[in-house]
Amino acid sequence: MQHNLLFLWPFLSLLQVCNVGGASSVLNGTVGESIVLPAGVHGTVQAKLLQWSENNKVIIQSAKKRVQVLDQRLEGRVTMSNETGDLTISSLREEDSGKYVFNGVGSPSSESILPKEVQLHVYERISKVQLDSQVKNSTNSSSCSVTLSCSVLGGSQVVLSWSRDGQRIAGAEKTITLTVSPSREELYSCTASNPVSSQTERVTVPPCQTHDIAPRPGLSVCELKAVLFSVGLVAMVSAVIAVNVRSVLQENQNQTRTRTRSRAEWKSQDSPTEEEEEGL
Repeated sequence: MQHNLLFLWPFLSLLQVCNVGGASSVLNGTVGESIVLPAGVHGTVQAKLLQWSENNKVIIQSAKKRVQVLDQRLEGRVTMSNETGDLTISSLREEDSGKYVFNGVGSPSSESILPKEVQLHVYERISKVQLDSQVKNSTNSSSCSVTLSCSVLGGSQVVLSWSRDGQRIAGAEKTITLTVSPSREELYSCTASNPVSSQTERVTVPPCQTHDIAPRPGLSVCELKAVLFSVGLVAMVSAVIAVNVRSVLQENQNQTRTRTRSRAEWKSQDSPTEEEEEGL
């Protein structure tokens, strides 16, 4: 049997290099999960030798239904079907990515086995997306902006995209931060994706508040009414005070006149008349 395998090696190598008449495909796998690489054989294969190679290195082969793993890195994680030639890789790792080629030598009574090439890409699944917002005002508060920051937990070869109110924002595909100045309430979302997973996080951004630094406009109706009421009250109080002061002054004048008249009458009673002076 060992001599038969040595005899078949040149033919397998030739098929692997030339890949004449074979088919190729691309598959995406996820870290930690399993994937089946199809050999492309229809029905049950009748073959003397089957094998899979990765990057031109044989990793597993089957001769007369006996499967042997030749790559220690894949020991315990790879199996091959003797019936179909399909290759199963479990507990995938990112380093399992590469070009896998299936070859086989059929029995004289069976159809020829065409080589099959499979390009495998292994990605880590995205766990979580976090979206944070921070408001920044100018020195005089006349303008402001909101900075959105998108962070991704897990995942490999991740691509970001941004949306505003459900509409994708062009030109923001590869940036982790986005600065906006909304004049109204808007819904922003950040989506992280790779070929095996996708996660989206959303945040509602309120209108960007600014402070008007222009001179204050005229008084409102309420303020004008308050001013007029105050002026009227002051005028009323002033008028009452003026009336009271005038009354007091008038009363004082009357009292002064009364006292002066009384004194004059008293003097006239005490002084002798001219007739009385002549009699004397």
